[in-house]
Amino acid sequence: MKMYLKSLIGVIALLFFTAVVNAQSTTFILLRHAEKDTSSYGSMMMNADPPLSKSGELRAERLVNVLAAFKPDIIYSTNYKRTKATAAPLAAQSGKEIQLYDPKKLPLFADSLLLVKGKTIVVVGHSNTTPALVDLLIKENKYAALDDAEYGTYWIVTVAERKSDCRRKKILVGYLYSSFISMLQKKSGVDIINKVLEAVYAADKDSLFIMSLMHQYEDRGFLTKKQLEGLHDKAKKIPDITPGWLATIEAMIAKLPNRDKSPIIKKQPAILEDEQTAMQLNSILSRYPQHKTVLQLQSKFQKEHELSTAERSSLQKLYKLLVK
Repeated sequence: MKMYLKSLIGVIALLFFTAVVNAQSTTFILLRHAEKDTSSYGSMMMNADPPLSKSGELRAERLVNVLAAFKPDIIYSTNYKRTKATAAPLAAQSGKEIQLYDPKKLPLFADSLLLVKGKTIVVVGHSNTTPALVDLLIKENKYAALDDAEYGTYWIVTVAERKSDCRRKKILVGYLYSSFISMLQKKSGVDIINKVLEAVYAADKDSLFIMSLMHQYEDRGFLTKKQLEGLHDKAKKIPDITPGWLATIEAMIAKLPNRDKSPIIKKQPAILEDEQTAMQLNSILSRYPQHKTVLQLQSKFQKEHELSTAERSSLQKLYKLLVK
């Protein structure tokens, strides 16, 4: 009888343990890398590995705050500068090492992720691989590749007992500003923006512009670069304003990314562009027949009959350098 009871208790304990393990949910946070630096030559070419831009670095820093509540157990990234740099601040804050995965083997990677129980896992990928990995985890064909200019989307996928829940979210562009401003103000331990707003308001209580800034700063916790510039212009007219406050505002303005639109360039007719592209490709290859970059551009042009704006620009630079 005792042996029977021991066996029964053992079976119940095993079943209870199995139920607890199965009930554990795993949370996956999947996102594309932050903005990459496309200013350097060749950064838009195939197999290029550009770093993050200044805006991208700010977004990566902001991720630490956005994902702070999740406390990741594992952080994955592809083996590219831009993805590893996006994951780096979060990895440093959580004390985790970045683990690499192969984006060309997503089905195998997804299967290995689904074997993990009760953990929170962050995966940094690319515009096409991240939505594809989400689909593999939720076992649906639901999400298309992200637009090339879209960097603010991330997914939270929760998997438990063969069921999954998926939420798509956005990291607002404004957070880039608030993250950096918070970082500067933490160094001094003082809310400089609020101090300057109060000083300017005390000097001119009828200013609708300053009242508007005060309301927006209270609601959002940040001001845009243009608003900071307007605040600085008002503040520097106050005779007894603290010089250090002005210097801090100037530092914020200097560091924040410039969001001005590029000038509109009148586009040539498509036929003339095609003729010019073909001429430039042929001219370069007649002198340098083994030039890899130009051969890649030629292959794409022959298949698709067009090149992107960035590729045309790179070709133009090569043509001027090698032929003209």
